[in-house]
Amino acid sequence: MDYLLYLVTLVLIYCLATLGHNFFFGYTGRLSLHHGALMAVGAYGFAILSQEGFIYIVALFAAVVFSAFFSFLFSFPLLRLKEDSFVLVSFGFSIIAFQLILNLPDLTGGALGMKGIVSPHFFS
Repeated sequence: MDYLLYLVTLVLIYCLATLGHNFFFGYTGRLSLHHGALMAVGAYGFAILSQEGFIYIVALFAAVVFSAFFSFLFSFPLLRLKEDSFVLVSFGFSIIAFQLILNLPDLTGGALGMKGIVSPHFFS
């Protein structure tokens, strides 16, 4: 049953990523390749806050706000670029985010990832 819950969670995460990409591409008509990096900002923000002892809901809300702020900070100037340069800069942002995640093992756990992320307990 745990494996099934894991698979359903992954499917829902990827559906959410696909909806975000579809929303952006549908309204602007531009291909963006930085959605994964922005998802990583939110995910690592939540993981770091939960390891620091924040309550689950507070860490989740703070990670959403942090990711939305970072998205606005990066994407607003990015929208001024035209066609090919937009795609290249958004891809470059993904590469930079990936390299930062790998090369900051004290903060992100590096290639091994983070351990000790709390699970939600709603009715306990």
